[in-house]
Amino acid sequence: MQKNILLCTNNLITAYAKNKGLVENYCILLMHLLKGTEFHFFNAYNKEDYLTDSEQSNNLYFTKSERYQLTPRTTVAELSSFIAKNKIHVIHIHQCGYDSLNLFRKAANANNCVVITTCHNKTYSLLLNYSSSYCLSKMKQVDFKSKLKLLKRLCTLNSEKEKALEETQRMYHAIFSSSDEVVIGGEHYVSEMERILQREISNSEYQMIYNCVPYKKYFSEEFIPRVKSNEIAIVGYFDESRLNLNKIIDIWTKIQKDPKYLAWVLRIIGYGPSYESYKEKALSSQNILFENFQELDDCFYKSSIYISAANLTEIIDPFLLGAMQNALVPIVYDTSELYSEIIDHEVNGYLIPSNSSNDLFQRKLCTLMDDQNLRFKLARHALAKTRKFSQQRFKDEHIKLYQ
Repeated sequence: MQKNILLCTNNLITAYAKNKGLVENYCILLMHLLKGTEFHFFNAYNKEDYLTDSEQSNNLYFTKSERYQLTPRTTVAELSSFIAKNKIHVIHIHQCGYDSLNLFRKAANANNCVVITTCHNKTYSLLLNYSSSYCLSKMKQVDFKSKLKLLKRLCTLNSEKEKALEETQRMYHAIFSSSDEVVIGGEHYVSEMERILQREISNSEYQMIYNCVPYKKYFSEEFIPRVKSNEIAIVGYFDESRLNLNKIIDIWTKIQKDPKYLAWVLRIIGYGPSYESYKEKALSSQNILFENFQELDDCFYKSSIYISAANLTEIIDPFLLGAMQNALVPIVYDTSELYSEIIDHEVNGYLIPSNSSNDLFQRKLCTLMDDQNLRFKLARHALAKTRKFSQQRFKDEHIKLYQ
C-alpha cells in the first residue's frame, strides 16, 4: 500500500538552495529516493521556486492545497481535517514541529496515524553555543552601538541558560512521550539527550539513521586514481562565525614560502558576508583561488585533500562527506565531537584539536602533500567510511521506518 507522509519542516531547502551547488537536504532527499510515496508538507517554504519541471512532475506534491501552515491558533480539529482529507498515514516531524508535538499527537490519535520525530541537532548546545559564537564574531564587524546590543544579548544568553535547559528537557520528554518512533542522526545526539534528561536511553527507544551523502559519486573503493590533481578544497559559507578561514589562510601563506609546495593550489568555494575580507587577506599568499558557489563535481573529482574550516560546534561541515565519498582525504579541526563518528584519526583523515597551534595543522597538511601513497591509502579508507551514509542505506531504512 502506498504511504502518504506529512513532512513537518520549515527547513525544506537549505540556505544554499537553488543554483548554489549544494544538493538537497534531508526532506528533499527523502522525496527523490522514495518517489512512489506521496508527501505533503507542514510549515514549508514555497517549494516551486527551487524545483525543476521534471522534479515537480515526478510524483512530488507541492501545490498550495497540499501544504498546511501552523499558526498559534491552529486547533486539533483543523489539523485532523487536513490529515483526513489527504489520507495521511505517517506524520514525520523534523525540528520545526517540536513545540507542537502535543497537537500532532492528538490529531494523529484521531486519525490512527503514526508519529515519527527525527532529531538532527543537539538543540540545547546549539542554541547556546551558536548564538554566543555568532555574537562574538559580529563584535568585530559592527559599530559601537551595535556592539552594546550584542553584549546585552550575550549577557541574556548567559543568564537564561537554566531556562533554556528546562525548556530543552521538556522538549526531549515530549519527543519520547509523544512519538511512536524517534530517529536520531548520530551517537553523540544520544549522549546529549541522556545528559539533559538525566537518564539512560535504551536502544529500543530510538532508531539511528545517519543523513546520507547527496553528491555524485565518481569513484569506487576498487577504482581510485593513484594520482589526483595537486588541489586542496575548502567549501563553505564565508562568515567567521561559521568558517574559520583566517586561520587556514595564515597556515597556507606559511606553507607557500617553501618552493616545493608551489605546485599546489588551494581552492576556496563559497559565498557570504566575509568574502571580500577573506580575499583581501589572501593577497599576501600564493596559489589561492576564490570561487563562487557552483556545482562541486569538478572540484571533488580533481582535488586530493579536503580541509574543513567549519567553526560550529554542534553540526558538521555539510560538504565533508561528499568530499570523502569522492576520495578526498579530510583534515578537520575537531570543533564538533560529531566528527569522531566520521573520521578515524590517521586512518581515513586527520582530526586536529581545535585549540592546537597552527604548526600542528601545517605539519599534518604538509605530510599529506608530501606523500602520494599516504594520500591514496587514506582516500580509500575515507571512501569506505561513507558506506553507512549511502543513499541506498538511507532509503532502505526509511522504507522500513514507514512500513
